[in-house]
Amino acid sequence: MSEPLVSVILPVRNGGRYLSSAVESLGRQEWRNFELVVVDDGSTDGALEQCGEFLKVLPAVQVVRHSESRGIVAALNAGVSAARGDYLARMDADDVCEPDRLGRQWAVLNGAGLDLVWCRAMIIDAGNRCLGLTRWDSTLGDPEFVRTLLYETNCVVHPGVMMRKGLVTGAGGYRDRMRAAEDYDLWLRAVAAGSRLAMMPDVLLRYRRHTGSATAQGVVRVAMWAEVARTLASAPRELDIESAILNRADRCEDEGTNAMLEVLSGSALLDVVGDLRRQGRWPELVMALRQAKRRPFKHGPHWWLNAPGAMWIWCALGLIRESLRAAERRVFRYMRVDADMACAVMRGASV
Repeated sequence: MSEPLVSVILPVRNGGRYLSSAVESLGRQEWRNFELVVVDDGSTDGALEQCGEFLKVLPAVQVVRHSESRGIVAALNAGVSAARGDYLARMDADDVCEPDRLGRQWAVLNGAGLDLVWCRAMIIDAGNRCLGLTRWDSTLGDPEFVRTLLYETNCVVHPGVMMRKGLVTGAGGYRDRMRAAEDYDLWLRAVAAGSRLAMMPDVLLRYRRHTGSATAQGVVRVAMWAEVARTLASAPRELDIESAILNRADRCEDEGTNAMLEVLSGSALLDVVGDLRRQGRWPELVMALRQAKRRPFKHGPHWWLNAPGAMWIWCALGLIRESLRAAERRVFRYMRVDADMACAVMRGASV
């Protein structure tokens, strides 16, 4: 049986020094029947031209160029339209694939009769040091559990996905109106149509996290659009409320952080409080805490936050915990445990 074609969709805008590493990692893939579809979304740094030698060793390459930036959703949809394969794999311009990623993901995707799989990822920093791993739990390998969990949170690591092309085209592609939650919105529409999604425990991607790259408003914006995606997915189909919900979200985004915080449910708001606390974004954190204080946590694990001063004490304890973690990270930084060593240890190799 011949290997089916896999199209790797890689959108890039000013990929800088990381793009070469991403393309080079694809050149080391053991599965060779794939094409790379690069969507250059109006880059001005010439990074793609600097990858010429790495691109030459790939089995097939398509380059889609936008004269000016049209945004991530337009870039993703352009890549899907250009893809010739029946299977799509995602990757970002600053990530690195392990050599067996494509082969192992395709085997699991077809062996288990799935429509989408995503792998576990090693989180790395700008210096290629290992910061940790994305969460794995055996329940994430169950499509029915994933279907239920998706209505609560986005558990899918987008750059680590391989999926059938029909999942995307059948759902109508990524939706531009969803902006910061275009992937989450697609997964929710896919499971509603009966698609089967599951995670595999293998660490097949190095997912780069840039220190300080996320702004405070970015954290709140992503959370708001994720809340919008959940609301649309849960709304009865007979109610034609999609346009009204999206228009309200547009207005809240234009009005700023406080307006976006008002859209969030109690649990989503607590998640945002934690993210802002970790980033040390104090003005936005105070706004989020004031919003949370108005919410009734009468049920569930956070009922005690209704007590006078409990919200601020909870935040202060979190700050102490984050300070201890930051000190621990500084200690480990001197040890310089890089991603190559961490991967070798996990695979049982001698280092």
